[in-house]
Amino acid sequence: MKGSKGRTAYVVGIEDTGKSTLYLRLPSTLIDTYELKDEEEFEVEVQFQLNRLPLCEMHHAVDRLPDLSLVYPDIREKIVIPWSPGKQWGDDLNTKLNPKQREAVVAITTPLVISLPPILIIGPYGTGKTFTLGQAIKMLLSQENHRRVLVCTHSNSAADLYIREYLHPFIEKEGNSGIKLLRVYYENRWVQTVNQVVQQYCLITINEAGARTFRYPTLHDVKDCDVVVATLSTSRYVNLLT
Repeated sequence: MKGSKGRTAYVVGIEDTGKSTLYLRLPSTLIDTYELKDEEEFEVEVQFQLNRLPLCEMHHAVDRLPDLSLVYPDIREKIVIPWSPGKQWGDDLNTKLNPKQREAVVAITTPLVISLPPILIIGPYGTGKTFTLGQAIKMLLSQENHRRVLVCTHSNSAADLYIREYLHPFIEKEGNSGIKLLRVYYENRWVQTVNQVVQQYCLITINEAGARTFRYPTLHDVKDCDVVVATLSTSRYVNLLT
């Protein structure tokens, strides 16, 4: 960072990401040294360092798999799909879903007694992957005696999108107030940087300094939840509870 006080390097963490924005957590020493004010603009040189933690977490997740067939099914086994592409879909599916998206939702919500390989939804940005998964999650939660759902995303912004656009309206506006939703956040994330709608589904406590902070869930917190939303990174804290 350049300025009248010389050139200094600071190591900071990325708080969150947007489509074209990075949110950095600046240390108080930097703010005090350069007397920065809220909404003030200043020029810096930024360098990025690779974080090995996500790769380590991916390896850890694979190592903990009880059965590799969960992600590597036996391709020699003949898969019988219990529907045809020309099937007339029921009225319970969102009319905005195209035929391929509807087929994906049906596959995801098919009863577990029907053996299917893992469902993989791929496509370029903006082709409706999140929308399709959002509709599938709502259908799963609408089923009688539905199973619990764990939603894992790459980023916090993506996790919050599922809540703001799909799950919160589903609970509050579509008569599903009995659905219990839990959003798991990294405990050092600033509460005030999280959307107010999302905050109401988070575990928030007051520390000794009187500040609101996130906390990780206990087994008691999650055992009665219908749906838990987390990033791939924070989902490991849920896994450790089992």
